Amino acid sequence: MAAPLPRTFWVLWIGTLINRLGGFVAPFLALSLWQGRGLSLAVAGVVASLYGVGGMVASLVGGVLADRLGRRAVLLISLLVGPILMVALGLARSPVAIAVLALVVGSLYELYRPAVAAVVADVVPGLDRPRAYGLLYWAINLGAAVAPVVAGVMARRSYLWLFVADAATTFLYGLVVAAGVDETRPAAAPTDDHAAGLTPVLADRLFMAFSGLTFVTALLMVQGWTALSLYLAGRGLAASTYGLVIAVNGLVIIAVQPFATKALERHDRGRVLAAGALLLGLGLLGNALVHRPWLYAVAVAVWTLGEVATLPLASAIVADLAPAQLRGRYQGMHSTAWGVGAVAGSTSGALLLAGGGDRLWWLCGAIAAALAFGYRAFGRALLKARSSLGTVP
Repeated sequence: MAAPLPRTFWVLWIGTLINRLGGFVAPFLALSLWQGRGLSLAVAGVVASLYGVGGMVASLVGGVLADRLGRRAVLLISLLVGPILMVALGLARSPVAIAVLALVVGSLYELYRPAVAAVVADVVPGLDRPRAYGLLYWAINLGAAVAPVVAGVMARRSYLWLFVADAATTFLYGLVVAAGVDETRPAAAPTDDHAAGLTPVLADRLFMAFSGLTFVTALLMVQGWTALSLYLAGRGLAASTYGLVIAVNGLVIIAVQPFATKALERHDRGRVLAAGALLLGLGLLGNALVHRPWLYAVAVAVWTLGEVATLPLASAIVADLAPAQLRGRYQGMHSTAWGVGAVAGSTSGALLLAGGGDRLWWLCGAIAAALAFGYRAFGRALLKARSSLGTVP
């Protein structure tokens, strides 16, 4: 029987669920800029990608700060200050102001992520981490199943309400952390100038190889959000229809994730990640082959199975690879790789769609096939290193 997870983890789990139930802006940001504020399709995609740029910077900074200042301080800064600027982003009308605020809001909103991942690694034993990260991922997607549907309905009245409600739930997450999460940073974590650098992280070849694969995964996965919303709108489907289609992502995860972690943990990690990459590519390629809303939903379900196979396992791998005193930085670098991929994916996806046709989805299929080969090679290297990693099966 599995050991119970610590109270601190469950406080974070509850806060995460609250936050994600109000995660209205991210999947609708490009659409709100295009339809709600009159920006061109290409400009909306580029401006939305600035949110990802902010997240990329925040991941590195947040990881270092989580190791130096502590996890709790970073969580409170991100979750209590970020919502104020989210409302400002919803009110902005100047393209320059929108672009600047998207960058700043992305920075503050994403600052907390390495700290959360580090807290889980701090308080959960190694063998229980896949389960813990899987449960946290499940909470994120329980919210994701509800938020897009609600957001699609709210968008019929005003896109501004998406920004206000998103800010409110994020602020509430901050209050939950303030009330229930103590500092978890290991007492022995060094604080000198050398330890504050990223040199030890960059020197870890196995981890950096995994970060490269994470970049490609994010490049693909973001197409199911930013690019798909623009693609369906360009085919005359309403925002509420996109909300229903993308909600399948969360619904599949809710149904599958509780069983997936236990079912997949007995298999070679490289094979699991490779299978996930193939499912991701197949689902994205499906957008070029179908033309009805319910079939787009089926395509979402397919790439979601790939997401289930890769993302929770990736978080556990990073936690296992990171030395205790560098957990924030490892998680920050992993998040940065994800952020860089999301930025590149959002921008390139919007530009490819602006050119017309379905070439974006065919390209996604080809990249996913290459990604699967990369994950298999990483899995073999991980097996060779397992004697030194200890907690990695």
